[in-house]
Amino acid sequence: MVFDSLPELITTVQVLVSRIQWLIGGFFGLYLFYYIFSYFSQRKTVHLLEDIRDQLNELNKHLRNK
Repeated sequence: MVFDSLPELITTVQVLVSRIQWLIGGFFGLYLFYYIFSYFSQRKTVHLLEDIRDQLNELNKHLRNK
């Protein structure tokens, strides 16, 4: 009696678990993509700010010598 519906229950649970795994994997993938994009974007910003700092230092040196 109870064991007659067990295969149907197992199939339903397997489908549900596979969909949950897909959702969790999708969110993790999006988070990983965002983290990588963020890292490279911040690196570009840091390099830009360092270049600006160097240019300002050179300009200050030039203006002090006048």
